[in-house]
Amino acid sequence: MTALLRAELLKLGSTRLPIWLFLGTLAMVAVTVALSVPQVDAQDVPLTLDDPRLLGVVVGESLGVPQVLAVLLGVLVSTQEHRYGTA
Repeated sequence: MTALLRAELLKLGSTRLPIWLFLGTLAMVAVTVALSVPQVDAQDVPLTLDDPRLLGVVVGESLGVPQVLAVLLGVLVSTQEHRYGTA
């Protein structure tokens, strides 16, 4: 079991796709947070860090991006296993 896990981690670490998906995830989360924070409060009231509405909007909007890219990584890994007959 340990050898299998080590082999899978080696496979994911030796290709460039997971690295680019990880960097893309970080970039998309940063863009989502940067776009959603100014829209939380349209009035001229200053935003505080302990505002539960701000936390809800930022987490709610930026949570979908990593999930989509994680599903994409899972699909790509699975299809590559079947393509090369290693599944």
